[in-house]
Amino acid sequence: MAQTWKDWPAGAAGPATTVVTAAATPWEETGLAGIEVRRLFVDAAQERATMLMRMAPGSSYPAHRHGGAEDCYVLSGDLRHGDTVLRAGDYQYAAPGSEHEPQSTTAGCVLFVVSSLRDEILERPA
Repeated sequence: MAQTWKDWPAGAAGPATTVVTAAATPWEETGLAGIEVRRLFVDAAQERATMLMRMAPGSSYPAHRHGGAEDCYVLSGDLRHGDTVLRAGDYQYAAPGSEHEPQSTTAGCVLFVVSSLRDEILERPA
């Protein structure tokens, strides 16, 4: 499943602050070649997941529609979609209902992403 975060359990309700150590959540395969994610927090009430996404050099994420707002911050590497190239330190906001064409990386990248649990992969003709 390409969007494994849709199956993650919601974060525990309780304290006002949640800490997730590096050892607490390992990298998980997504079913997309070269793409892994690491769960940070799932907010079921807001239908949002906060995660790290790691893309291996040459990998790509398919076209998708945002079910809610998405925040994406590039921690390292490069992320490409269309003529736009984001690099470490760059930020991208995607509005609810907007669509992304396939995104790819040349050198690989690590992203900090806050995304809707209602995003959907778009099938594009080959």
